[in-house]
Amino acid sequence: MSPVVVTLALWIAAQTPEQNPFPTYESLAQGPLRMRRWGDYPFIFVSYGGAWDASGRVAQEFRAQQLLTPTWDDPDFVHPLESSATEWGWNVRPDASNRADAYAWMRALVLDKMTRRAHSNDPMPVGEPFYTLTGHSWYSIVAAQLGGDLIGLETGENIIAMQAQIAFLRGAARQNERPFYVQPSQWFGGTVPHYEVGEDEYAAHELDTEAVLKGIASGGIRIPNGGHAPSLLQRMWVVGWLSGAAIVCPEACQSNFFVGTDESNWGKPFDERIPLSPIGERAKAFFDVTRAHPDIGVPYAPFGVVLDEHAGFNGFPLTQPRPWNVLEPTWQDREISLFWETAFPKSMYLDFLPGVDEELADRRLVASPFSKALDARDGAGAASTMLAWAPIPLRIWKSRGNSGVSIHCPARGRKASRAGVQAWAKMSSSGQPARSSSARQGRKSKQAWASSVRPSRSSMRSSLAFSACRFSTSEAA
Repeated sequence: MSPVVVTLALWIAAQTPEQNPFPTYESLAQGPLRMRRWGDYPFIFVSYGGAWDASGRVAQEFRAQQLLTPTWDDPDFVHPLESSATEWGWNVRPDASNRADAYAWMRALVLDKMTRRAHSNDPMPVGEPFYTLTGHSWYSIVAAQLGGDLIGLETGENIIAMQAQIAFLRGAARQNERPFYVQPSQWFGGTVPHYEVGEDEYAAHELDTEAVLKGIASGGIRIPNGGHAPSLLQRMWVVGWLSGAAIVCPEACQSNFFVGTDESNWGKPFDERIPLSPIGERAKAFFDVTRAHPDIGVPYAPFGVVLDEHAGFNGFPLTQPRPWNVLEPTWQDREISLFWETAFPKSMYLDFLPGVDEELADRRLVASPFSKALDARDGAGAASTMLAWAPIPLRIWKSRGNSGVSIHCPARGRKASRAGVQAWAKMSSSGQPARSSSARQGRKSKQAWASSVRPSRSSMRSSLAFSACRFSTSEAA
């Protein structure tokens, strides 16, 4: 099956309130785009290992310094379990030669993983809530379809395009009426951060390059100024929170919120406070803000991006995303990437030349006016769920135009339809879609990319300029 993408023409700024009124807070709070919480908390900032012994040393430190939501003190709070459907998609290669078979293969894999605990592979306790987690792979839509209680996304790390991935995560969670979870990782390029007393995030260090490379090759190393910068981690927490996440998890906070090492810290007396690292200082400031402003409203994403259920869009690997990680991409697949690249410039790495360009951490979050304006979802399910999105005319593309597309435009109370929509945004390029290969050392490490041919960035951008596309409408039945 060919991928179908239905995207909103981004011209809302040109419309007057009378032509295109924004919904009220009350209508959003009661509709499909409403906030979905976990438990009775407006927002939770907690480690994935937050089901701590309330009387233990770790719980005591986080409670005393007010760094996380103290869910361990709440006897009624249910900590979701981590299923083995965690990072399940980044290196999975379905045994399939077409999209429908790849989807079926992936569906069977995820359903099996949801029955088992992460790491141990023990059976998942019956009736216990659990979460799924994707990251490099863009399969939040699949996870949300299949029944995870909480739909998770890892960001940071060596993972690209947080804003576009949030659109997939939030759209899938809303479509399937589930809360979602964001887990920013401090890991970057095979390193994680380490700070000593008195050091700020700008402290300079001379490192043993050979030792660092050896540590990266062996699976990762904790070094001064390693991993992602504290400022980026803080911005990822903020983006997750303001995007509507029920839970934001600061990965490995038991280690990176504090100076020194775990061995030296967690043996200290209970009444001795452990100095915060620069990451911990930023975490405390962030958590203070979330407590001071518990009601952020309802994140309004008026622009809906609809993908065919079998499309298998995947932004991994870099430079040449392959549907379901195995199929040869078409130019229509490239157009999907180009849409996200246009909305979030440079985040999709479509301009990346392996061996020439450097993988930069600042591509995780980029400046864009559309950061919280887009949701992505699949085209399956009841048509009525579409009413939450698409309040103004839509732009449609499809790789072959032999079937109809029907989209609801609720602001006008009409249903817009057009049959035989032909492919658009034809690409001009120098060469065919490039192949690329990737290598990953240990659990997580920086990708090493093979040489590739890339289309002209300027021609790709000009082909995908956002402009209004009007078409005839008829009254909805």
